[in-house]
Amino acid sequence: MIILIPGAGSSGADIFLPPNMPMSGIISGEPYFKTFGEDFESMGFDTFVCPKNHHEDQASIEERMKMCQVEIAKINPCVTHESAFVLGHSLGGIVAMDLVTADQLNSKPQLSCVKAIVTISTPFKGTELGDFVLEQENADTVYGRTLRFFHYTSQNNRYLAETTTNHRYVLSDSVHVPIYSIANNMSPDRLDFLAPTQKIIADRISSKDTNADTRNDGIVPTRSMIAGQLIGIVNATHFESACLSIYAGSSGCADVRALLKGFFKKTVGLSDQLEER
Repeated sequence: MIILIPGAGSSGADIFLPPNMPMSGIISGEPYFKTFGEDFESMGFDTFVCPKNHHEDQASIEERMKMCQVEIAKINPCVTHESAFVLGHSLGGIVAMDLVTADQLNSKPQLSCVKAIVTISTPFKGTELGDFVLEQENADTVYGRTLRFFHYTSQNNRYLAETTTNHRYVLSDSVHVPIYSIANNMSPDRLDFLAPTQKIIADRISSKDTNADTRNDGIVPTRSMIAGQLIGIVNATHFESACLSIYAGSSGCADVRALLKGFFKKTVGLSDQLEER
């Protein structure tokens, strides 16, 4: 079984964007992991997405983790399956790590069969975009007014304060579950709605260190996404790395899918015939 945990921009198992935000009418309400879910199921895996409670992208990391705990206890995956993996995209990777940590420190673990945590585009060292949002959300600037117009503030989206660069997320030494990460970045000249935030992140990084790696995917710096063993780095925007429906046919999505298929084929020992089914 693969337990899938969505990142920011989700509500339950679905994509969520406020009604007045660009692309909301196009992708809101669609399954967050539609493409990955279909891939995994074609490879013979059962999948389970959590949390399922709709929270309109307002829940904090801890709140998402606790919702997952309740939902996982209901299905008891380690009774019905010999092994499980927990995969999180973006913020979901931190939720995945906290979920497994809390479970393994519990006297009655529900996830004792988890073999690995897999993360994609996860801000283990925070993101300069989180710093920027918190600085601007109450400011009388174009950025501040835009954030408030879209209700994208730390008061409404409680996880935002947990994504700043003063946060560091690491797996507890007492938890012996390996982490595998996929990182990504977008080209600075790419035409995408995340191009402005890509530049904001790059400029903030270089202002502190002109020699620093400024690569990012429009939401998270590439260097912040790497934890445990790196599976690979792909050229993709943040939401493209989740293969949301509007990116399902893109090269970046194809590269992430290929890395995931290769990882699970190697880790679980899937046959070529099953993988190509």
